[in-house]
Amino acid sequence: MKGNRWHEDQNNNMQPDIKSAPCPWCGLNSVVVDTILLKGEHLNTWTAQASCHECGTKAPDTDFAAWDDHQLCEDYLLTDWENEREVVNLAVKIWNKRKTPNGTGL
Repeated sequence: MKGNRWHEDQNNNMQPDIKSAPCPWCGLNSVVVDTILLKGEHLNTWTAQASCHECGTKAPDTDFAAWDDHQLCEDYLLTDWENEREVVNLAVKIWNKRKTPNGTGL
């Protein structure tokens, strides 16, 4: 099921709580997070993916394996997957961990 689009400069209470880093490819600060509601038999959960509104580059989505050595493992394990805002904030954290094409950090 389709979800929502979250953007930092919206005025409709659909802004992520975490400030996103500029796009490592185009350098602009135009990150959006798209959500999808996954309806289950007993539980509805959200998934989200951050991307650059200008150049279209995308970060990995929130459906990653939370191995113990993953840098966002604790965030993943503590996320309330029924809470769209929490999943959006995790997507921004994933975006902020991106590296530029030449391997340097943000």
